[in-house]
Amino acid sequence: MLMRIIDRYIISAFLKNYAITLIVLVGLYIVMDMVFNFDELAEMQQSQSSGGVATFVQIMYHIVDYYFYQSLLFFTNLAPVIPGVAASFTLIRLSRSNELVAIMAAGVPLLRVALPIILTAVALTSLVIVNQELVIPNIIPQLMRGHDQVGGNTIRQGQPVRGIRDAQTNAFFRAARYTPATGDTPATIEYLDVLDRTPDGQVVGHLSADQATWEKRDGQWQWLLTNGRYVRIGSQVGSGEPTTMLALHSTISPEVIALYRKLKVAELLSTHQINQLLSSPQAFGTEELVRVKHTRWAGVLLNIVMLLMSIPAVLTREPRIIGPMAVKCGILVATLMGLVFITNSLAARPPQPQWLDQWAAFMAFLPIFIFGPISIHLLRQIKS
Repeated sequence: MLMRIIDRYIISAFLKNYAITLIVLVGLYIVMDMVFNFDELAEMQQSQSSGGVATFVQIMYHIVDYYFYQSLLFFTNLAPVIPGVAASFTLIRLSRSNELVAIMAAGVPLLRVALPIILTAVALTSLVIVNQELVIPNIIPQLMRGHDQVGGNTIRQGQPVRGIRDAQTNAFFRAARYTPATGDTPATIEYLDVLDRTPDGQVVGHLSADQATWEKRDGQWQWLLTNGRYVRIGSQVGSGEPTTMLALHSTISPEVIALYRKLKVAELLSTHQINQLLSSPQAFGTEELVRVKHTRWAGVLLNIVMLLMSIPAVLTREPRIIGPMAVKCGILVATLMGLVFITNSLAARPPQPQWLDQWAAFMAFLPIFIFGPISIHLLRQIKS
């Protein structure tokens, strides 16, 4: 009964500190980004005229619209730091108020005090997984917006697609202008041009369309064509006779185009979407997709390792040694983050191309193999 009361008390304190840390860090992130990009956020359409109050309200709406989605991404990026900071604040307060002394006097070891914090942090990690796998992949268009594209306050500027090979059909996909999706507006292509090719590269047909939009019809995503015309080339029956096409099924999705154009879209895809892209070997982006796939799940374990390394720095019956222990913990965490940065950079550069998947997995989990045992050793050194 006593431990249930203590556990509820510690969990409540940890959750409060977790929420405060999340709000402060995300808020600081937003403020810093806003300071450097406020001029772009405040841009209006030249054709729009409104009073001072209306303009202020619209600017505030654009800011909320932009940072509401970005805060979900900020949360994922800050997830490794938040549990450790919240746990440190919780345990320091318990120590400074001599509550740890009272708990130990009741015969409760210090590691038992940390157990509800660790279990709660593991449970909260599931929120990060849900956010990354279910939420973020569905708001990629909102996350890919520039600061000056919020609320549709600027004309979307399209760029050409100079040529992508369809991984399944070997067709060659080009477009005069491609405009990513924003808000409720789907991804759009103007003047689509597709060369239908055999596996050995021989051109057997040509598809052209004035416009194509990426929409879901009959449960399947496809390019819906405007004035789509397909012409067979060669000796087949009907060669040279244009036929009307209303839709194009292709592996060249907006995510593939964004990846091809080297936008940081791979980090936003779910593991299921990454596996779909990898199941149809693309001629580009494979290294980055494999790297993201492995480092994402390694990052979940790294969050726990960083928490376990932070707890010994503040969980002590002697408050006077918290300072030196915190310095030691800070050095270890900084070393861990440096190693993570190095291994993430090397994950997409295997010694041999055929080792890509194994190499990326090894590099992603290497920091855990090194610092996981260190964190366990530090926990065992805690004196109750």
